[in-house]
Amino acid sequence: MDSRNTWAAYYVDARTGQIVWRLGGKHSTFVLAPGAAPAWQHDAREDPGGTISFFDNGGTPKVHSQSRVTVLALNTKTKTASLIASFVHPTPLLAASQGDFQPLPAGDWFVGWGQEPFFSEYSPSGKLLFDAHLPALYQSYTVLKFPWTGTPVQRPSLALRARSGGGTVAYVSWNGATAVTQWRLLGGAGPHALRPVAEAPRNGFETAIALSYASPRYFAVQALDASGRVLGMSLPVVPGSGD
Repeated sequence: MDSRNTWAAYYVDARTGQIVWRLGGKHSTFVLAPGAAPAWQHDAREDPGGTISFFDNGGTPKVHSQSRVTVLALNTKTKTASLIASFVHPTPLLAASQGDFQPLPAGDWFVGWGQEPFFSEYSPSGKLLFDAHLPALYQSYTVLKFPWTGTPVQRPSLALRARSGGGTVAYVSWNGATAVTQWRLLGGAGPHALRPVAEAPRNGFETAIALSYASPRYFAVQALDASGRVLGMSLPVVPGSGD
């Protein structure tokens, strides 16, 4: 468990409730190497490799020049703690509160900078791989990164417009869908007699598909994933029907 006001993390026996050891603070079980001691920290955790990491706020009041993440290795025989990694933001940030540090399965590290509205990803060697920020006045207690697939409950959307000189342009989108790589436009004489008439790769939020020949009576669109599987289909639309 973590206690920011004592600048320490505690390993507590879940059965007895007794403190097994303290890391940091005035009565640390371990002697911390120079530069390893946390101040006003958050999110103390045991990482998959057995190391201990802190989001070390360093303020407020200001103790460090900037907030950082520290990774410590504990030697239970010598009762020492060594600093094996430290991550800071290229633009010095001092987060007065909040913040977190997430080890990722491939070995990278993901950092949420708490009261400072940034979040970053680092390689195991400390190279900054990704950096972004929320709007200026926002804060985030915890920022985490996980694989995610968006599958909306609503159907894909289709809007049709006549082309100058003949033909039709279909504008297709599916708000929130993350697995779409291709669009298949269907057309036919009736809503139940549709066949493929064009395909186009997904191009951002909305993709335009142009037909230069005479338009079918009805249109619909299918959203496809990378393997060609149909993820969703719009309702049939008639050109000029107020779509």
